[in-house]
Amino acid sequence: MRSSPGYVEARQALPPITSWRRGWTGVFFFAVRYSGRVEERVTVVAGVMERCGKILICRRRADGWHPLKWEFPGGKAEPGEEPPAALARELQEELGIQATIGREITRYGYAYPERKPILLIFCEVKEWNGEPMNLDFAEILWERRKELPGYDFVEGDVEFVGRLARGEI
Repeated sequence: MRSSPGYVEARQALPPITSWRRGWTGVFFFAVRYSGRVEERVTVVAGVMERCGKILICRRRADGWHPLKWEFPGGKAEPGEEPPAALARELQEELGIQATIGREITRYGYAYPERKPILLIFCEVKEWNGEPMNLDFAEILWERRKELPGYDFVEGDVEFVGRLARGEI
Protein backbone atom coordinates (compact mmCIF):
# COMPACT_ATOMS: atom_id res chain seq x y z
CA MET A 1 0.00 0.00 0.00
CA ARG A 2 2.82 2.42 0.75
CA SER A 3 4.39 2.18 -2.65
CA SER A 4 5.19 5.86 -2.97
CA PRO A 5 8.46 6.99 -1.35
CA GLY A 6 6.98 10.36 -0.37
CA TYR A 7 4.05 8.67 1.29
CA VAL A 8 6.41 6.55 3.38
CA GLU A 9 8.51 9.64 4.16
CA ALA A 10 5.41 11.52 5.23
CA ARG A 11 4.28 8.72 7.49
CA GLN A 12 7.74 8.28 9.00
CA ALA A 13 8.86 11.91 9.13
CA LEU A 14 5.58 13.36 10.36
CA PRO A 15 4.12 12.06 13.59
CA PRO A 16 0.36 11.70 13.67
CA ILE A 17 -1.64 14.89 13.70
CA THR A 18 -1.15 16.30 17.17
CA SER A 19 -3.94 18.83 17.12
CA TRP A 20 -6.54 20.32 14.89
CA ARG A 21 -8.84 23.25 15.12
CA ARG A 22 -11.72 24.68 13.19
CA GLY A 23 -10.76 28.04 11.75
CA TRP A 24 -13.20 30.90 12.04
CA THR A 25 -13.75 30.71 8.30
CA GLY A 26 -15.06 27.14 8.44
CA VAL A 27 -12.12 25.32 6.84
CA PHE A 28 -10.43 22.65 8.88
CA PHE A 29 -6.71 23.28 9.30
CA PHE A 30 -4.57 20.35 10.30
CA ALA A 31 -1.49 21.12 12.34
CA VAL A 32 1.45 18.73 12.23
CA ARG A 33 4.66 18.83 14.20
CA TYR A 34 8.03 17.97 12.73
CA SER A 35 11.56 19.32 13.02
CA GLY A 36 10.48 21.14 16.16
CA ARG A 37 7.94 23.32 14.29
CA VAL A 38 4.20 23.23 13.93
CA GLU A 39 2.96 23.77 10.38
CA GLU A 40 -0.46 23.56 8.79
CA ARG A 41 -1.08 21.18 5.94
CA VAL A 42 -2.33 22.56 2.67
CA THR A 43 -5.60 20.91 1.65
CA VAL A 44 -5.67 19.61 -1.92
CA VAL A 45 -8.89 18.18 -3.37
CA ALA A 46 -8.98 15.93 -6.45
CA GLY A 47 -11.97 14.75 -8.43
CA VAL A 48 -12.52 11.27 -9.81
CA MET A 49 -14.74 11.61 -12.88
CA GLU A 50 -15.85 8.41 -14.58
CA ARG A 51 -17.63 8.07 -17.93
CA CYS A 52 -18.19 4.91 -19.97
CA GLY A 53 -15.84 2.92 -17.73
CA LYS A 54 -13.00 5.43 -18.07
CA ILE A 55 -11.59 8.00 -15.64
CA LEU A 56 -10.49 11.50 -16.58
CA ILE A 57 -6.80 12.19 -15.96
CA CYS A 58 -4.86 15.36 -16.69
CA ARG A 59 -1.23 15.93 -17.61
CA ARG A 60 0.50 18.94 -16.11
CA ARG A 61 2.16 21.47 -18.38
CA ALA A 62 5.93 21.38 -18.93
CA ASP A 63 6.42 24.86 -17.45
CA GLY A 64 5.00 24.13 -13.99
CA TRP A 65 5.71 22.18 -10.84
CA HIS A 66 5.88 18.41 -11.55
CA PRO A 67 6.22 18.98 -15.31
CA LEU A 68 4.33 16.56 -17.54
CA LYS A 69 3.19 14.36 -14.65
CA TRP A 70 -0.38 13.05 -14.59
CA GLU A 71 -2.96 13.88 -11.93
CA PHE A 72 -6.67 14.03 -11.28
CA PRO A 73 -8.37 17.38 -11.83
CA GLY A 74 -8.61 19.58 -8.76
CA GLY A 75 -6.39 21.77 -6.65
CA LYS A 76 -5.80 23.64 -3.41
CA ALA A 77 -8.59 24.80 -1.16
CA GLU A 78 -8.37 28.52 -0.54
CA PRO A 79 -8.68 29.98 2.96
CA GLY A 80 -12.28 29.73 4.10
CA GLU A 81 -13.24 27.24 1.38
CA GLU A 82 -14.71 23.83 2.15
CA PRO A 83 -13.17 20.94 0.14
CA PRO A 84 -16.27 20.24 -2.02
CA ALA A 85 -16.56 23.92 -2.92
CA ALA A 86 -12.84 24.05 -3.72
CA LEU A 87 -13.15 21.07 -6.04
CA ALA A 88 -16.19 22.53 -7.81
CA ARG A 89 -14.29 25.80 -8.33
CA GLU A 90 -11.18 24.02 -9.62
CA LEU A 91 -13.21 21.91 -12.07
CA GLN A 92 -14.79 25.10 -13.42
CA GLU A 93 -11.37 26.75 -13.80
CA GLU A 94 -9.53 23.73 -15.25
CA LEU A 95 -12.24 22.00 -17.29
CA GLY A 96 -15.01 24.58 -17.77
CA ILE A 97 -17.70 22.40 -16.18
CA GLN A 98 -20.27 22.88 -13.44
CA ALA A 99 -19.92 19.79 -11.23
CA THR A 100 -21.85 18.22 -8.39
CA ILE A 101 -19.31 16.88 -5.92
CA GLY A 102 -20.13 13.46 -4.49
CA ARG A 103 -18.82 11.46 -1.57
CA GLU A 104 -15.29 11.58 -0.30
CA ILE A 105 -13.44 8.46 -1.45
CA THR A 106 -10.32 8.74 0.72
CA ARG A 107 -7.89 11.18 2.28
CA TYR A 108 -4.30 10.97 3.45
CA GLY A 109 -1.31 13.15 4.19
CA TYR A 110 1.68 13.47 1.91
CA ALA A 111 4.94 15.43 2.07
CA TYR A 112 6.91 16.49 -0.99
CA PRO A 113 10.53 17.41 -0.28
CA GLU A 114 11.03 21.11 0.52
CA ARG A 115 7.27 21.78 0.52
CA LYS A 116 4.59 22.14 3.15
CA PRO A 117 2.84 18.85 3.92
CA ILE A 118 -0.49 18.39 2.14
CA LEU A 119 -3.75 16.70 2.98
CA LEU A 120 -5.01 14.98 -0.18
CA ILE A 121 -8.78 14.47 -0.42
CA PHE A 122 -10.22 12.47 -3.34
CA CYS A 123 -13.94 12.85 -4.12
CA GLU A 124 -16.34 11.33 -6.61
CA VAL A 125 -17.70 13.57 -9.33
CA LYS A 126 -20.63 11.69 -10.85
CA GLU A 127 -22.55 14.59 -12.37
CA TRP A 128 -21.46 17.63 -14.34
CA ASN A 129 -22.84 20.04 -16.91
CA GLY A 130 -20.85 20.64 -20.05
CA GLU A 131 -18.14 18.69 -21.81
CA PRO A 132 -14.78 18.80 -20.00
CA MET A 133 -12.42 21.06 -21.94
CA ASN A 134 -8.69 21.38 -21.43
CA LEU A 135 -8.27 24.90 -20.04
CA ASP A 136 -5.11 24.39 -17.97
CA PHE A 137 -3.20 21.21 -18.83
CA ALA A 138 -0.79 19.84 -21.42
CA GLU A 139 -3.49 17.26 -22.18
CA ILE A 140 -6.49 15.47 -20.72
CA LEU A 141 -7.77 11.99 -21.51
CA TRP A 142 -10.17 9.29 -20.41
CA GLU A 143 -8.49 6.02 -19.39
CA ARG A 144 -9.58 2.66 -17.95
CA ARG A 145 -8.84 2.11 -14.26
CA LYS A 146 -6.53 -0.85 -14.80
CA GLU A 147 -4.37 1.19 -17.22
CA LEU A 148 -3.78 4.11 -14.82
CA PRO A 149 -0.58 2.71 -13.19
CA GLY A 150 1.08 2.90 -16.60
CA TYR A 151 1.02 6.71 -16.44
CA ASP A 152 3.63 8.81 -14.64
CA PHE A 153 1.46 10.34 -11.88
CA VAL A 154 2.56 12.95 -9.35
CA GLU A 155 4.03 11.13 -6.37
CA GLY A 156 1.21 12.09 -4.01
CA ASP A 157 -1.37 10.35 -6.23
CA VAL A 158 0.53 7.06 -6.77
CA GLU A 159 -0.94 5.23 -3.75
CA PHE A 160 -4.47 6.22 -4.74
CA VAL A 161 -3.93 5.27 -8.40
CA GLY A 162 -2.80 1.77 -7.37
CA ARG A 163 -5.81 1.25 -5.12
CA LEU A 164 -8.15 2.56 -7.80
CA ALA A 165 -6.65 0.31 -10.49
CA ARG A 166 -6.91 -2.77 -8.24
CA GLY A 167 -10.58 -2.05 -7.59
CA GLU A 168 -10.04 -1.48 -3.86
CA ILE A 169 -11.89 1.82 -4.06
